[in-house]
Amino acid sequence: MRDTKSPDEENLRDNLASLPESPDTRVEITASAFSGPIPSPETLYGYDRVEPGAANRILKMAEKEQSHRHSMQKQMLTIHAKDIEDGRQEKKLGQIFGLTIGIVSILAGSLVAYSGKQIAGAVIGTGGVAGLVSVFVRGKREETKGDDSLISKSEVSPEAREKEFPIKLQQDALCELFKVLVYQGF
Repeated sequence: MRDTKSPDEENLRDNLASLPESPDTRVEITASAFSGPIPSPETLYGYDRVEPGAANRILKMAEKEQSHRHSMQKQMLTIHAKDIEDGRQEKKLGQIFGLTIGIVSILAGSLVAYSGKQIAGAVIGTGGVAGLVSVFVRGKREETKGDDSLISKSEVSPEAREKEFPIKLQQDALCELFKVLVYQGF
């Protein structure tokens, strides 16, 4: 393995070697650290000595970067606020459509029951309402999980899809039952 030394380290060793060896000699080594979006004032001064105006350009570059970062964060906040508002609108529409479906299913069930087909009317009325209740209960369960991120269908885990499967089967079975009842004239 090759021993590689930086030029600063070699200079320090040379300077230390050139010092006289006496008990009165004291060596002081100072280290400094600086953290921030721009170099330390000493470093900026050094850049300016090498290239006049470099320190000013570095400061302008840092200001532009900060301005760009702030505008990007502002855009992200605007998009997030719009997503939240869209979610509220979607939820409100879902409630309106759910109420409409519930009223229509109760009215349809009542109308069928009034025409003499009480069993079919009861199934139609309660089936529609039961389907809505299951959707609302399921929605409340998902809300309590605390996941407010927008997840596309492809990002849903296979386990979550398996949980949806029985609900889909129930909905399909209810639809088939309605068809049979309506065609047989219950």
